[in-house]
Amino acid sequence: MVSFKASMAAVVFASAVSSIPAPVRLTPRQAAESGGSANMDTTIAEFARTLELAEGAFYKQVITQNAQNKLFSEEEVDQMQKIFDTEDAHATKLQQVLTAGGGPLIKPCKYKFDTTDRNKILQTALVLEETGQAAYLGAAPLVQSKDTLALAGSILPVESQHATVLRGLLKMDAVPRPFSNALSPADVSTMVEPFIDSCEDDASNPLKLVPPNPQLQMQMSSGGAAGGQGGGEGGGGAAAGEKRAVNGANNNNNNNNNGQSSSTVSGAVNNAKFLRFSIASSSSNSGGGGGATESASSSSSESGSSSTSTASVNDAKFCAFPDGTSARFVDYAEPQGCQMPDDLVQPAMVMLTRERDVSTVIAGPMPLPM
Repeated sequence: MVSFKASMAAVVFASAVSSIPAPVRLTPRQAAESGGSANMDTTIAEFARTLELAEGAFYKQVITQNAQNKLFSEEEVDQMQKIFDTEDAHATKLQQVLTAGGGPLIKPCKYKFDTTDRNKILQTALVLEETGQAAYLGAAPLVQSKDTLALAGSILPVESQHATVLRGLLKMDAVPRPFSNALSPADVSTMVEPFIDSCEDDASNPLKLVPPNPQLQMQMSSGGAAGGQGGGEGGGGAAAGEKRAVNGANNNNNNNNNGQSSSTVSGAVNNAKFLRFSIASSSSNSGGGGGATESASSSSSESGSSSTSTASVNDAKFCAFPDGTSARFVDYAEPQGCQMPDDLVQPAMVMLTRERDVSTVIAGPMPLPM
């Protein structure tokens, strides 16, 4: 998972070499993105290992169950075994670095993965790998050491190779975009939250290390003339105004098995596709998904959410679609939602924001159905 893990692995490794990791002073922006931790080296390393453990557990479950369900050929299982071996090596190295620096033992959590369907498995795997890459890029500004970045750079290509293998199995473009997406630590935690069932202790819980944003739920859209034109830092927003035919108003996709509501993305007006959301409330103190409601509500502090006030879709002004190191923004308004750009590279993500700035996120990100 190239993500934090890479960063983290790097950060912690550099610290371990100098004996004990020294606390890193963060700017206000960095502190906010990291969940307010004073010791970035240790936090990043811990978070990275939790993500590596989750990825490893996923591949191990798929490989083990394939002996019975035969969803994948021997050659495909061999590829997944190689991916698992590298994820396991990353997790092991991270723990070695943490231990050398006096850090805690990060234990595996209990996870919830739907591994009953071949396509869901591959889509979930790709979401995990791309989230990892996005996490690494999002964490890069928080890294202080050049040595750390160098080590992270040695992990990043491996994570990209994982994604390429999965894209091949899904018959998707091997090189889908010129720039990889970037997500903040809290955004990454939000993406992995639906996969976490429970954890033995807070140190091993990624949702406690980096509290997630409130989760988004997809709702039926009534459509509408609004939706706005795509904008965004880094350009490339014109496609948001383009039209796309909607095939089937009821696409019961489970949003890539990421624990989201299976409500359909719908609402066709002049062949345009609209996205409409509600914000799920979390009532689980284990940091695992919680119960979802169709009305906007506050996220439980017990779930580790970074939101301490009521989050409402009525506060949302934009749908933000991560696009490289920036995002594409499309106007959002109830009840029609926002118009979905028709050229998003899969897997695509979306979040709701107050401004044309991803630091003003209200909820999400969540993966869009492939």
